[in-house]
Amino acid sequence: MVVKIHPKYTDYASDIHGDIWSRKVSSRNPEGEWKKLKPNKLKNGYLRFKIFDNGKRVRRPHVHQFVWECFNIEKPEDLPVYSVKTGNGLTIDHGNGVKTDNRPCNLELMTHSENVHRNINKRKNHENMGNNEHKYIYLNKRANKYQLLIRIDGKQKHFGYFKTIEEALKRREEICKQHNISI
Repeated sequence: MVVKIHPKYTDYASDIHGDIWSRKVSSRNPEGEWKKLKPNKLKNGYLRFKIFDNGKRVRRPHVHQFVWECFNIEKPEDLPVYSVKTGNGLTIDHGNGVKTDNRPCNLELMTHSENVHRNINKRKNHENMGNNEHKYIYLNKRANKYQLLIRIDGKQKHFGYFKTIEEALKRREEICKQHNISI
C-alpha cells in the first residue's frame, strides 16, 4: 500500500484510490501501522471524516479536499479557497460528478462560478447523456414537461414545452429541417 501523507496532519494520509488512512499509535495499534478509515456520508452525498490530535477533534474535512491536500496538487496563489461569504475563490470538483469518487485523478480545481455552471449543465443534460435519439430535448422537472432547446447561430433558442416526448420529437424534426440542422 502506497500512501501520500498529509503535509500538516502527518498521522493521516490518502492513497490513489481516494481512501483515507490513519496511523495513530495506541494500545490497539502499538506499531503505528496504517489502518483504513471509514468516512461518514453526508446528506449531500459527500464523504467526511474526523482528524484527532492528542485525543481532541481538530478538523472534519471532506474526503475530496483532504485527498487534494495530500497529493499536494498546486493551486494558483492569487486565488483563495472558495468562501461562502465572499462568493469567490477556488473549489474542488469531481470530474465524473460522483461525489464518492475521491481519486486524485478525478478531482479538478476550478472557480466556484465554473463549478456551478458545470453542475447546472450536468443536471440539464442528464436526460440526454449518451442518447442521440432525444438530442436537444430536456425534461423540465419543475414544469413536468419536455423542453426543446436548440443552439442556432451560436445562441440557444427555446422552442416550447411538450407533454409527451413524441410531441417534442416531432417539433424537433420540423425545426431541424427548417434550419438545416442534423440530428
